[in-house]
Amino acid sequence: MRLVTLLVPLFLAATASAQEMPKVDASGSASALLAVSHFRSLSVSSTPRRTQLLGPVFNRISCDTEGNLYARRFEAGAKGAEPVEKIATTGALVRSFKPDSPTLTFSISDFFVGSQSELYMLAWSREQVHSGGRVYVIQFGSDGSVKSQTQISSEDFFPTNLAVFQSGEFLITGTKGREDSAPFTAVFDPNGKMIAQVYEPEDEDLRTKAEERDPSVHDAGLYGNIAVSLGGVVRGSDGNAYLMRRTSPALIFVISPKGQVIRKLRIDPGDSTSLPEQMQASESRLAVSFVAPGGPSLLKVVDYTGKDIATYQVSKTVLAGSLGCYNPPVVTWLNRNGAYMEIEELVDK
Repeated sequence: MRLVTLLVPLFLAATASAQEMPKVDASGSASALLAVSHFRSLSVSSTPRRTQLLGPVFNRISCDTEGNLYARRFEAGAKGAEPVEKIATTGALVRSFKPDSPTLTFSISDFFVGSQSELYMLAWSREQVHSGGRVYVIQFGSDGSVKSQTQISSEDFFPTNLAVFQSGEFLITGTKGREDSAPFTAVFDPNGKMIAQVYEPEDEDLRTKAEERDPSVHDAGLYGNIAVSLGGVVRGSDGNAYLMRRTSPALIFVISPKGQVIRKLRIDPGDSTSLPEQMQASESRLAVSFVAPGGPSLLKVVDYTGKDIATYQVSKTVLAGSLGCYNPPVVTWLNRNGAYMEIEELVDK
């Protein structure tokens, strides 16, 4: 029986005061030629709005084209079966998405929001007796109903991240092998059949480090490879998937729907102790947030080739939150401070 520990930072919904911050150029110096950016709140009043989404949420956060956020609220004893909850920009809980299978019990590893607000879940069957692969992709309609449940045909691996291409293929990454130390990435067709597997030299380096208990990719006493499990993946407007490993600099594989690695990006925060936390995509741009232990937090914006567009120093107020959506010139954060939720936006004027 496989023992899997999910390593996920937890965030609470919150409020924060507005403040101005300078935009920083690629060299790290504030430029008088660049516009000033500031944080502003979406709330109508200064009083935080209560929401039904009370308590900590997992670090997997996404949004749709209308700006609604999607997150999972942590529930003690749920064993990874917590639903994905859709949250309006007002803070109201719109809908919950949860697998409904009469024969299988699922733990949810990740989810992906499509261009029509359809939601896909990456799930793992916890049944002791199981036929075929344990990994599933479950598709929901915008009304919360289950539209399809696809079993992934593959070797044994533990799934951590999912992206769905516009043409219907799935990109799934995770870990496999001894103590789940080796990265696993593959593209599957809409029926769950593997099209191509992706394993780059950098993945082999990450496997070696995990097996050697290198703290940069391995948490002491736990299985897995946190460079993979705490990474992320988004779909770009160019139709490719951008798969990020949690390394410094951030390593991003640009992968086509056929499973080809088109190019590799390395997003350097300028500090080797800063690690990528979240990544969101927009038209021709990526936004990557970095966090350093006890140090400053950065938000880097690059184009799809990795070229620097802007770097923002993130205030301590927003440092307590997580990057939820990127829709230039607006960046949306889900913050924490008790049982309240308010969405913060970084607006580049």
